[in-house]
Amino acid sequence: MKAGWQTQKLADIIEVQNGFAFKSKDYSTTGHFVMRIGNVQDGYISKSDPKFIQLPEDGSLKRFELHENDILVSLTGNVGRIGVVQNDHLPAALNQRVARIRLASEKNVTQQFLLMFLLSAKFRDDLTARGHGAAQQNVSTKDILDIDFSYPPLEEQRRIVAILDEAFEGIATATANAEKNLANAREVFESYLNSIFKKTTHYPYHTLKDVAVDFGRGKSKHRPRNDPKLYGGEYPFIQTGDIRNATHLITEFTQTYNEVGLSQSKLWLEGTLCITIAANIAETAILGFDACFPDSVIGFVPDHTKADVHYVQYLLTFFKAELQAQGKGSAQDNINLGTFEKQRFPFPPLSDQKRIVSELDALIEESQKISDVYEQKLAALDELKKSILNKALIGELN
Repeated sequence: MKAGWQTQKLADIIEVQNGFAFKSKDYSTTGHFVMRIGNVQDGYISKSDPKFIQLPEDGSLKRFELHENDILVSLTGNVGRIGVVQNDHLPAALNQRVARIRLASEKNVTQQFLLMFLLSAKFRDDLTARGHGAAQQNVSTKDILDIDFSYPPLEEQRRIVAILDEAFEGIATATANAEKNLANAREVFESYLNSIFKKTTHYPYHTLKDVAVDFGRGKSKHRPRNDPKLYGGEYPFIQTGDIRNATHLITEFTQTYNEVGLSQSKLWLEGTLCITIAANIAETAILGFDACFPDSVIGFVPDHTKADVHYVQYLLTFFKAELQAQGKGSAQDNINLGTFEKQRFPFPPLSDQKRIVSELDALIEESQKISDVYEQKLAALDELKKSILNKALIGELN
């Protein structure tokens, strides 16, 4: 460490406060924005899925009221995420499993330098190492206070922050450009997909069942469904998340059935198109191996004289938004088998289906190459930011 730097426990530098366990039944449509774990992301605060609470007028919970520039840290799950409260988040209240960090005094440390430290990999790693819990990680405010914090004199802190601000501004601009180009690459494919299927409206319309040799929901008869005696065998068990995470073809799985699990389910063959009807509606992917799946997934095996499975997969990608709109619900979005039994789709002659698949396959391959370039660039920019920040916090930034 450079001369002039000193190290103290964060306990000597900051004050940390836990949030309050607001009850969801008390949420309101107005009032204080409830700052929950999901709102604290990596370096920013998300305003998605906002919840509000009316704080009591007697001031009994006033200490949980947030102010501009308060630093927040997540204590559960993906621990160590940092966000800073901005004026447009206010009024806001601190929820449980989120902690507020404030400087005890700005006598020796500036707010900006402290924030840079909290955003660093060192802080995240140190905090994560203190995590506990089998299902998900948890840390306490004591874990935060016990972390070592090194800092230079105030003037050097200000110099470092100024350099980092300038560097991060440039990285942010480059990141925004890469994200825009990545989005453009995806939009090119979606635009071409739309143009192709808008030209198929004059073809005969059929239900999926009309063009299938096997069409129906997966099976998982045993209750409870999470009974351990069903799992741990050689038969892949595909779930909605596996389908959502797949790109066209399912090549990986996270769970397996044993013989007991298979006996109360059904083994669908490689090449079956899987269609989700719960949670992640109308997500599709084709089995790259024989597998079982639950009744939240529909299996489609095409009649090869009438339909190409890859055509149907692209077809459902085009109709996804329409299908998802039919499944909007109050608790969890879902549709049923009947939706697909009634829904009709355009089916050109098989030769035209194969031609469409060939064109879309070629385009998606080119789009993926472009996407890969920009995703690599985004990853490199993220690593550059971390590297610059880490060098700054050990006094190696010139």
